[in-house]
Amino acid sequence: VGLAGGGGIVWIVRIIGSAVLRREAMGFGDVMLMAMIGTFVGWQACLMVFFLAPLAGLVVGIVQVVVRRDSEIPYGPFLCLATLVLLVAWAPIWAWAWGVFALGWIVPLVVAFCMILMAILLGGWVLVRNAFVG
Repeated sequence: VGLAGGGGIVWIVRIIGSAVLRREAMGFGDVMLMAMIGTFVGWQACLMVFFLAPLAGLVVGIVQVVVRRDSEIPYGPFLCLATLVLLVAWAPIWAWAWGVFALGWIVPLVVAFCMILMAILLGGWVLVRNAFVG
């Protein structure tokens, strides 16, 4: 279940991102890495890793865009970093998150809502970028 959940969520992001941005949004290596992480830590922890990784990526990404004008950010290192943080701080993170996962059927609905929201936000980003870059 962890393998399917981890690989599946990144695969969905890859499909949606590529469709909206009209270029590859995530590589297949990210899909395989997340599938491996899901196999190792399970589907619940894998979802948490997936949503923790952008926090570190955001800080590094902003610095990279400002300093080097490069918008390509490898996601794999941040998936690994988020997995490490989750493994080291599992007890307090799970104490906070177990109530969310205890809701059961609502978890897939929240993930689906996040994917729809991501498509909308990426579409908005494309419009803003095209308006200023041309």
